[in-house]
Amino acid sequence: MLMNVIKALILAQTEQEKQMTIIGLSIFGFLLFVFFLDSMAKGKFIPKKGPWKIVVIFMLLIVVIALISLRFIYK
Repeated sequence: MLMNVIKALILAQTEQEKQMTIIGLSIFGFLLFVFFLDSMAKGKFIPKKGPWKIVVIFMLLIVVIALISLRFIYK
């Protein structure tokens, strides 16, 4: 069922649009990873404690799952 949902969301994309989606998700994931590292080390942008750290970790996990599903599951 999950595969059908993923295919329905990406069905209308051409190969070039799919590559642009992967690149955009990769850049967004890298930015979230930098914020995660900042929250673990110095806490300049994201505080070491509080709800923002949890939000960043949750969004990073969603981006990783989306990249894996785009790269390996949906071809």
